[in-house]
Amino acid sequence: DPEPAVRQSAIMLLGDFLMMLGMAGVMVWYSPRLTLITGSVLPLMILVTVLFQKKFHHRFVEVRRQHYNISTRLAEFLQAIPLLQAYARHRWATSRLQELTRQKYDTQAIAEWYVIVWFNLIFVLETLALCLILGVGGAWAVWCE
Repeated sequence: DPEPAVRQSAIMLLGDFLMMLGMAGVMVWYSPRLTLITGSVLPLMILVTVLFQKKFHHRFVEVRRQHYNISTRLAEFLQAIPLLQAYARHRWATSRLQELTRQKYDTQAIAEWYVIVWFNLIFVLETLALCLILGVGGAWAVWCE
């Protein structure tokens, strides 16, 4: 029954959203200017995410399609084991499954590479935001004191 998992995920998302709103409120309360500077990186993160999602979503759909093909073919072969053995086609079935698995592996490897690139771009942007906070905030603290 997927309902408890969906409920749990919804509760976690709501909690994370409320925590984000609370943190943003505290940031604005302490320093609206520094919050704006920090938030300037957010549009870049959103842009990177949207571009990656649009450009590479089809690869992940293809991985799921290939996974479905492998599962379907495996189920067919398992049901047909007596026939495959009777007609000495078990080697053909094995090689066919290996071919499908290799295709899925190759497609998934490329898709995972894109995920790694995306995570690293987001990490660089997070680091940029931290540098802005420390650099600008530090300069304000030194010059305003």
